[in-house]
Amino acid sequence: MGRHSGRLSSQATPLTYGEIDEEADRYGEYRKILDLKEASHPTLSYVVIPNDWNMELSNLDKWYERDNGEVHGKYILYKVKLRKQ
Repeated sequence: MGRHSGRLSSQATPLTYGEIDEEADRYGEYRKILDLKEASHPTLSYVVIPNDWNMELSNLDKWYERDNGEVHGKYILYKVKLRKQ
């Protein structure tokens, strides 16, 4: 853990493109098998994101309904409710 950052380890080595690709593939496989049971533990009630981020929330929207959001300074607060599948 932290081997890629000199701030976290005195023996830091950069991540390789192969390692990055492998983890991206593993995440893609995880997303394919993710189901409602997994997506609901822990169950979310709120989601907070910076309001200047153009975030893709389709993964969240697959499992949760969210309101229109409220702006609080630099952030948007969404109240979310688990979808019934």
